[in-house]
Amino acid sequence: MKIAFVYIGSENLGLEYLSSLLKKEGHEVKLFYDPSLFDDKFIFSIPFLSKLFNIRKIILKNLIEYKPDLVGFTVFTDAYRWSIDMARAIKKNLKCPILFGGVHPTAVPEKVIREKVVDMVCVGEGFEALIELVRALEKKKSYTNIKNLWIKKGTSGVIRNSIRPAFSDLNKLPFPDKDLFNQHFNVGDNYIIMTSFGCPYRCTYCSNDLFLNMYKGKGCFIRRRSPENVIAELKEAKKKYKLKIINFMDDIFTTDKKWLKKFTTLYKIQINLPYRAISHPKQIDNEIARMLKNSGCYRVEFGVQSINAEVRKNILKRYETNEDIAEAFSVCEKHKLEFMIDHIYGIPTEDETQQMEAARFYSDFKPARVANFWLVYYPKTAIIDTALKMKLLSKNDVERIENGYIKTYHDHGSVQDKKRQKMFENFAVFFMLIPLLPRSWNKKLSQSKFLFKLHMVPYFIQIFLDFLGGIKYKDYDTLMFAKYYFKYMFKTVLIKLKLKKY
Repeated sequence: MKIAFVYIGSENLGLEYLSSLLKKEGHEVKLFYDPSLFDDKFIFSIPFLSKLFNIRKIILKNLIEYKPDLVGFTVFTDAYRWSIDMARAIKKNLKCPILFGGVHPTAVPEKVIREKVVDMVCVGEGFEALIELVRALEKKKSYTNIKNLWIKKGTSGVIRNSIRPAFSDLNKLPFPDKDLFNQHFNVGDNYIIMTSFGCPYRCTYCSNDLFLNMYKGKGCFIRRRSPENVIAELKEAKKKYKLKIINFMDDIFTTDKKWLKKFTTLYKIQINLPYRAISHPKQIDNEIARMLKNSGCYRVEFGVQSINAEVRKNILKRYETNEDIAEAFSVCEKHKLEFMIDHIYGIPTEDETQQMEAARFYSDFKPARVANFWLVYYPKTAIIDTALKMKLLSKNDVERIENGYIKTYHDHGSVQDKKRQKMFENFAVFFMLIPLLPRSWNKKLSQSKFLFKLHMVPYFIQIFLDFLGGIKYKDYDTLMFAKYYFKYMFKTVLIKLKLKKY
């Protein structure tokens, strides 16, 4: 069978795993990828430039010519409206079934299945469900009883199948099909990989809480590949894609010290490439920091989000203390391990006071980057209940969120009040300056009135400051992102001039 995946955004490991599973069964898989330059649903939204570089009609034309037997979308909330629009255009031209999966359909399947253009919804993991579906379609057998699938029945009915246990042995999964995205950009420039699935924490703004509840009583949702299995994938990829850096996308890479000790030893001997990973303030100590540094880790990322202890505990359900955070930063500095901080604006109850607290706290250290995010209320996350109780959201707001009408976390997110935007932007610019300025300057600036004028810095200069920080600290992610954008801009121009095939 011919399966078409339609996708917008950055490289997606879930699709790559599904493609590997399908190809192992002998099926043909093709990705129809929209780079969506300057309207990528994550970072940039510049309407004039997005129209100039839009190649959506070309993508649709190629998909129709491909004549797939099944079209699949993996959907995050930010791109849900885009996905519905694309599915609608596909339905006008093809009669094949359309399947929606991913975080958004899993959170609100009852909303997604109502869409006329969606025939099926995959709730939860799709590793086994998709294979069973394609087998049934190929043999023209019934697929109405496949677990994890919601399927339309007639004009108004829906068959809601139960959730199967999470896929338990990750070593049994084939390695992800990197060729799926490699035809669009060099995956070796920034090779993304996961050694584990699931997160032990229940932050209220994150969908992990939803998944932990969904899979309760259905086996362990937090699973990890063996060190040998991960190394085998990297050795294979190193030969095939000429890897430059490795990006471990685990929610928390450092949860198991015994596993990490074995893995870093093998990694240093057999792979020996720079890599980055995500940790947690309570999941790093001197020994772990030393292992990371000695094995080639060039940066570790901490999702701090807020420095106010009460906000973290009562609003975000994060239970690390400021002392834990300070110790994590100090340990990294001690071992000369670069670290990055994620910080969120617009958290309920937070105002200028909490941002000042964060500015002074971060100024005591020297992070390689402070990444600015604006709070986005994603469907069925626990923080929505908090916002409803505090009357920050109405039921109508929640309805719009569940239908995909949201602002992205790089476009002020849920903060739409202009005055509050300016207030937060002062700190967003300051946090971009922290990696660039001496520590003593940062401390002075964090207590200066000049801090409250920083919102006046033009957007393009803010982007330049962020990029400058990337150059100073040799941030491979930033440099590779810039390379990707310039390369795809040139490629898009050639495609539109019909000098190059898509």
